[in-house]
Amino acid sequence: MESKTAEERLNIMGLALPPAPDPVGVYKPYLIEGNYLYLSGSYADNKMLFTGTVTAADGSKQEQRLTFFRNPDGTVRQLWETSSKPGEWQVAFDGLYRKR
Repeated sequence: MESKTAEERLNIMGLALPPAPDPVGVYKPYLIEGNYLYLSGSYADNKMLFTGTVTAADGSKQEQRLTFFRNPDGTVRQLWETSSKPGEWQVAFDGLYRKR
């Protein structure tokens, strides 16, 4: 069976997506409000992933990768990794959350 793109499948069904609206602002993947940090990331395969780059006081750049995994037993694992060299990740935090 031949694989079709999403656009090809929509055409077969006689459907078309409307054009994307013009941007109305600058998108930021986070919001700081008072003492709270709100993050935006991607969710797939029972995990939520946040990535970004921070600049240290000395001007060096460091990649950040924060992943939340939903475990079958209902717990959530948080894995925070950092990298100052491409492909070399170090664990900064590895925690497990349980419902009370």
